[in-house]
Amino acid sequence: MILIFNVGGTTTKAALSQDGQTLADVWSFDTPRDFEKWLFVLSEETGKRLKGKAVEKVCGGIAGVWDVKKTKIFKSPNLPDWEGELIKKQIESQFNAKVLLDNDVVMEGLGEARVGAGRRKQIVAFLGIGTGIGGVKLVDGKISPAAYGSEPGHMIIEADGEVGYWENFASGAAMEHMYGKKPEEIDDVQIWDSELKLLAVGIQNVIMMWSPEIIIFGGGVSNKLDFEKLATLVKQEMIMFPKLPEMVVSELGDKSGLYGALEYIKIASL
Repeated sequence: MILIFNVGGTTTKAALSQDGQTLADVWSFDTPRDFEKWLFVLSEETGKRLKGKAVEKVCGGIAGVWDVKKTKIFKSPNLPDWEGELIKKQIESQFNAKVLLDNDVVMEGLGEARVGAGRRKQIVAFLGIGTGIGGVKLVDGKISPAAYGSEPGHMIIEADGEVGYWENFASGAAMEHMYGKKPEEIDDVQIWDSELKLLAVGIQNVIMMWSPEIIIFGGGVSNKLDFEKLATLVKQEMIMFPKLPEMVVSELGDKSGLYGALEYIKIASL
């Protein structure tokens, strides 16, 4: 069996696959702040579903900046206690299996680029707007090379006279801090109009840097966005390119990272 997972700052989504193409079982749980506790929960929940079968391969995405060999995380603002842990080695030991790891948004973007909303596009940008803001550029269904990945949520922007990281203004965590509610609980049109303006600034920068054919949006915040309004705001900011890229919500939803992990295995020939 293949065990795949995607770990965000709030929720972990996991699944098993027997054929490397489809998801045989999918489950989720709150992401513990402590890595060892997370590994224990993952192992326990996986064991309940294996029905005597063994895990042969493990592939997953975890929020944070990885070392070049993808063995440990240097920095993870939403999972600080995971920093420096020998994550790959411990997962290998726990499951006695081959392991591939990368950033959570990288997995989500790969899933969308190869089998989701971007499968017919050459140059794809994926933005995950959840607890934080992450992103990845993909070309011809492959992750664009980068020394330490991409962290668009940490681009510096100006908003209402304040200067700071984009995700500190426009992420799900930022909205919850500002309004005292999770984004999915907010229905106030004025609040969402303010959120769109904050997102438009960063999106314009992403377009200037990556020049994608399409931007695919994932994460909990994306499900509440008015893309027609967003396109209008981004167009007001953009003066260099003749037209906007297509902007759409994730086709695979909260399973994009799981499908991305299956595609990651294929590319790596694990």
